[in-house]
This record gives sequence, C-alpha cells and structure tokens, in this order.
Amino acid sequence: MKKISQINSIIRDNGYASFVITLITIILVGLIVLGFSIDANIEQKNSLGNILSTDAYYAAESGINDAYNIVSQYINKGLPVPPGNNCNSHYYVNGKSNQLFPNPESSAPAQIYYSCLIVNPDPQNLQYQDLLPGTGTVIPVESFSLKPIQTITFSWEYHVAPGNPINLNFGGCPLPNSNSNLAANLPPLSSWQLTNCGAGVLQVDLASLSNLTNPATTIFLEPEQTNPFSTVSNKTTKLSNDQVIYVNCNQNSPANGGIYACTTTVDVSSMISSNAIYLHLIPFYEPADVSISATATSKGSSESVGLQGAQVLIDSTGYASGQYKRLQERVCDNIYCGNTNYVPASAIQSDTSICKNFVVYPGNSSSAPSPQSCN
Repeated sequence: MKKISQINSIIRDNGYASFVITLITIILVGLIVLGFSIDANIEQKNSLGNILSTDAYYAAESGINDAYNIVSQYINKGLPVPPGNNCNSHYYVNGKSNQLFPNPESSAPAQIYYSCLIVNPDPQNLQYQDLLPGTGTVIPVESFSLKPIQTITFSWEYHVAPGNPINLNFGGCPLPNSNSNLAANLPPLSSWQLTNCGAGVLQVDLASLSNLTNPATTIFLEPEQTNPFSTVSNKTTKLSNDQVIYVNCNQNSPANGGIYACTTTVDVSSMISSNAIYLHLIPFYEPADVSISATATSKGSSESVGLQGAQVLIDSTGYASGQYKRLQERVCDNIYCGNTNYVPASAIQSDTSICKNFVVYPGNSSSAPSPQSCN
C-alpha cells in the first residue's frame, strides 16, 4: 500500500508540473502573439500616417497651384495682386473649391483639402535661391507703406539647411584691405577656389529714380577672414559711392539667429528719401542663396516694412484626416522675372559677335594694307 501511495504522489506531482509548464507555454506564446500584434498595429498606424501625410502634402501643393494660377492672371494683366491675409480669402477660395476628397459636389464631409491658403503680395523679406555666379538679377525694393527706405539688409550663404546644420569655415577668406576701391582684394576665380572661404562675393548695383544727380552706385559685399569660434553680430555701413563692404560671416552664431551665415545692413538713406530702390545683384565665385529685407523711417524711428512688386508669398496648409502639411512658395511679381536682358551687367552689350580690325604698319599711310573683311 505504501508503494502504491508513493506512485500516486509522483503521478500527482507530474500532473502539476505538466500543468505549470503548459500554462507558462501558453502565456509565453500569448505574449509573443501579443507582441507581434502590437508591432503589426504600430506598422499599420505608421503606414496609414505616411499615406495621410503624403495626402496632406499634395493637398497643400494643390493650394499652391490654385493660388499660383490666380496670382499669375493678375500679374499677366498688370494688375495689383490682391492680398489674402486671412485663411481662404474669397479671392482665392470660392465655396468648396479647396476640397479635394470626396468630390466637392458631395454632401459627405471633406476628408482631404487645403485648410488654410494665405497670399501675401508684400512680404517682409525677399528670398532668391541658386543665383549663379556672373548672372545678374534685378530686384525692386519698394516699401509697401510708401515710406522712405532707410536700410537694406543682405543675408546669404545658408548656415542651416532644413533640419541640418552646415559646417562652414571663413578662416580662409581675404583679410580686409584698407584700400576700399572696387579692385580692392578681389582675387581671380582660380585663386578664390584655392582658399578656404565658405561664401562668395555679392556685387550690388543700387539705383534710385528720385536721385537724378547720382542715380546709381555699386557696392561689393565680401566675406572677411574671421575666427570660426568667434561670435559676430550684424553691422550697419553707411552707403557711399562705389565701395567694398567687408562682412563678418560666422557658422556658430549667425546674426539675428537666422539661417544665413553672412549678414550685413547698408544704410541707404543718402539716396534722397526714396521709397523704391532697384538692385542689380550679381554673385561672384560661388552660387548664392540670398535674403533681402528693409526698414523705413516712420516718425523718427525705424521699422521693418513689407516689400511690394518683387515677390508674392503663397502659404498653403493641407489636411488629410488629422494630418497637416504646410508649404510656402514665392512667385516673381515684376517685369524682370526670368529675364536678365532688361538690365545688362555691362555698359554696352551685344547679342552677336563684334568684329574689330586692327592694322599696325610702319611708314606712311600709302603703304598701309587694306582692312580685312569680318565676313
């Protein structure tokens, strides 16, 4: 009987062990299945989020395209572009025209649309990307408030690209030259490319129709050699005829906390109180991404002003089932758009070759050879 009791006890222990092992196995398998389920759910949500984010992007792009078509009609007709300062101004959004899905004619609630479309014909800064060396760009700087322009600020060379800092070094830029004429310290292209200078030079021709005695002047904005670890601030230089302005560029602490490494301000108040100054901007040595802003005098104080007649800023926000995307685009708003032939970089310019005959001879004119034809 004792032996039988021991056998029954062993059987019971084995049964409990099997139960515990089975239970643990079930729990582990359940946790694994649950983990896979959670991962699959996360992947599904991420995939859906990416799809909706793409839909929101295209919705914002649709808003840009719709506004661009309307703005272009005003520009082509020579009419002032109306402002759309509030979301979905009636100039640019009519009824359900901003709804993309479902069809605007459907009674179902909109799921994909551009939720806010703003059009600003007088932004407070002008931005130009990828200006090529030696290529001129005409830029009107005209105060929307018609107040006399006091200063113009030039910023160029990206310090921060979207989401990414850019490592720049200005230790190899030229040292300032005490001689401030136009030929001062502007080396040949081959020499500049061998230096360790993180930005190029900007030539800026400034003209004011209100200053008939001296309607134009030229300045060169040149990066100067700086300590890469120094902190530099923007400086203001008073405009004088034909000068080189040396600009402190810094990658660690750009002036005004902006995204551009090189920033300088020029006091243009000497141009006889003009509310419109035309710039002819030419980069040298390197392509340039440039931002331009201005201040005007108002009751003895200086204030930032909107600039009209140069660019129209379109700001569009797309929506898709809880996802938002915001895009901005600038439209050129003057007769110089895409065409540099209106204002040549030189005093005389020809679209065709010019033939010149030079004759050098000894003795008197009777022995001179006859000129050769160019054709």
